[in-house]
Amino acid sequence: MIEWVQADTSGWPERLFHRLRLRPETAAWEQARQALESVAGLLEQQMHLVSGYAVCRQPMCLGVQELDGAAWRVVCLCSCSEAVGAMAGELLAKGDYLEGYMLSEGINERIFQASEEVSRRAAREMARRGCGLSRRYSPGEGTLDLSCQKTLLEAFGDVPEVRGITLTPGLMLRPERSMLYVFGADPDYPRRSVEHDCGMCPREGCLYRRTGFGKMGTGTKTGPEERKCTEYAW
Repeated sequence: MIEWVQADTSGWPERLFHRLRLRPETAAWEQARQALESVAGLLEQQMHLVSGYAVCRQPMCLGVQELDGAAWRVVCLCSCSEAVGAMAGELLAKGDYLEGYMLSEGINERIFQASEEVSRRAAREMARRGCGLSRRYSPGEGTLDLSCQKTLLEAFGDVPEVRGITLTPGLMLRPERSMLYVFGADPDYPRRSVEHDCGMCPREGCLYRRTGFGKMGTGTKTGPEERKCTEYAW
């Protein structure tokens, strides 16, 4: 089973402005607001966001007991066109630093938001089947070997949405702005949140890092207003 997700990524400008530490009504905020209009247009026209998950019953030899021993594997994928990343590079090369940076980070923010929605949808689907999920595993991070990229990508088969997503000779995803990860799903696994856990994230200086986990980013807030980390930087 493959389920494609039309994720709502409309909140990316607010997250980006927070990362830039822009205060409303300042000159910098106004410059960024003006640049946002053209950046948002490029993202809308050129990003071609693909996001979804595949539920696999057949065994996968991934070398991780929590995955190999599960009744199901849930493979999640988020990607976008190579062209939109190249446009960000071109803007930076021409000296349009603000627009180039905002476009690059806008791509990241939209993919992160799509990833969060894909994980939530996958968790709900597996809960409907009576299963909880393992923790999330990404090839090349921790115990899941990078060579598993090929196995996970093959879970989507030869469908139009993934025909432009390939692996380099070094087993890295192309387009570069792509995320591929997997959960094990089993009736014996507890129902756990798939929301990002800052305690498991190596980005100790992240502006969005919740308090209580290593070093704090300079923009970290405490109490009820603390923000969620945007997962991993590119």
